[in-house]
Amino acid sequence: ALLAYAEEMKKLGDRGKELEKKYPEMKVENNDKFKVEEEALMKAMGSFTKAVTATMTKYSNSKEFQEAMAKMSETMRN
Repeated sequence: ALLAYAEEMKKLGDRGKELEKKYPEMKVENNDKFKVEEEALMKAMGSFTKAVTATMTKYSNSKEFQEAMAKMSETMRN
């Protein structure tokens, strides 16, 4: 599940970069209309971070989980 999540986030990130180039005026910091969405995103990211942290603690000794986390990190970096 982590690898599928990372792949989708990578695609969304790439698409976001394309849209930023095409519509530079649509940046959150330039438009107060996006504040609600930004706050919702930050809340969702916090929830995801909590879930991953709890999972990392629970499965820290799992080789499969460690490999998935390494691949996810690599995917997100590229």
